[in-house]
Amino acid sequence: MYQHLEEPIPPLSDTLPTLSSRVEEVILKALAKKPEDRFPSVQAFAEALEEASKAPPSGTQLLLYRGHSSAPFTLAWSPDSSRIASGYYDKTVQVWEVNSGRLLLTYHGHSNRVNTLAWSPDGSRIASGSQDNTVQVWQAE
Repeated sequence: MYQHLEEPIPPLSDTLPTLSSRVEEVILKALAKKPEDRFPSVQAFAEALEEASKAPPSGTQLLLYRGHSSAPFTLAWSPDSSRIASGYYDKTVQVWEVNSGRLLLTYHGHSNRVNTLAWSPDGSRIASGSQDNTVQVWQAE
């Protein structure tokens, strides 16, 4: 009983990575532990969910990814659009979760900047080409 009342609800994006953060916020408010933190009515919940489900206006910044030691040189979307791979002057390939902006993986192995990236069609591998004249293939999952 204590855990149900006191432990925070785990992030929904852990099991549904394509869930938008706006929709997740609405759902978590509806599931709040304290009744006073929930929506006052089903109508209010429905309106908030509808608003959160709308696509933001064109040109809206959705996320900002930070934490690199150098500027990105190349980017590639995963086939399912849930991840972004980025190649850097610092010789690394980094994989980011699109909806949360969370860094998932960092690959080290090139001896010069990463110039180009490509995902395999099934999203399980990433190929990176570097100024060091090599192509390396990484396990992406």
